[in-house]
Amino acid sequence: MSPRPFRKRAQLPTYLYGASVRLPRFFKRAKRLFLLLDFDGTLVEIASTPSQAIPRPETLMCLETLAKTPGISVAIVSGRPVGNLQNLVGSRRLFYVGTHGVVILTPRGKRLVDPLGRKVIAAIASLKAGLTPSLKKTPGIFLENKDFSFALHFRLAKRELARRAVREFYRAVNVCQEQGFPLEILRGKEMVEAKPAGVHKGKAVTTLLDHYGRGALPIYIGDDVTDEDAFQSLGTKGISILVAENPRPTAASFYLRNPAQVREFLKALIDLRAGQ
Repeated sequence: MSPRPFRKRAQLPTYLYGASVRLPRFFKRAKRLFLLLDFDGTLVEIASTPSQAIPRPETLMCLETLAKTPGISVAIVSGRPVGNLQNLVGSRRLFYVGTHGVVILTPRGKRLVDPLGRKVIAAIASLKAGLTPSLKKTPGIFLENKDFSFALHFRLAKRELARRAVREFYRAVNVCQEQGFPLEILRGKEMVEAKPAGVHKGKAVTTLLDHYGRGALPIYIGDDVTDEDAFQSLGTKGISILVAENPRPTAASFYLRNPAQVREFLKALIDLRAGQ
């Protein structure tokens, strides 16, 4: 299992708009920027189901413009499968990191799969076969198969039904773990997910920067607890930004309130680099 990065002490982040006077100096000094963005809750508002989360055209235009700007690389880092991200965003100029880092797709079409991901394929198939018949009929429960992980969303379910479904999910994953499959359970926003143990966004970000971002200033923006590993992986080497209406203790240094402010940040970054 890959070790977690050094743990930075969680603290309340600084509101980015209030700190914006200081930040342009970082951006202007950096010859290269590597922008790493979570998807749900960061580029798009959280939706009732994953299929309802559609990025705004102006957000897509910002991503494409940044990816075409000399000296800037852009990556989407998400729990969604790579193919789904690419279909939603549409650009071939971006890096796509899917299933919390299991799969990395480069702009040149190179596909990198973490070896740990291949070890859980049979377990994911078993979870899908075992849980789908009993849970797909439960009101408000949505099951999502991501090839290398399996998620249960309970945002729309009544509390007791959600608790019952989560208990059943945990039992099924525990059986796979007892059989020797390297799975771990990840808790997100009103969802639980079985994924390869030791694979996380922080590890994927480190891989991306080591292979494609040497000398670049990394900027990571994310909203979920799954993004904390990425914040930790950057440490003081980059700029980490939490997206939250009410900021929580986090390893990120700054925060924005919502995807609308993230979009404005991207526009400001375009203007800033264009003026150099």
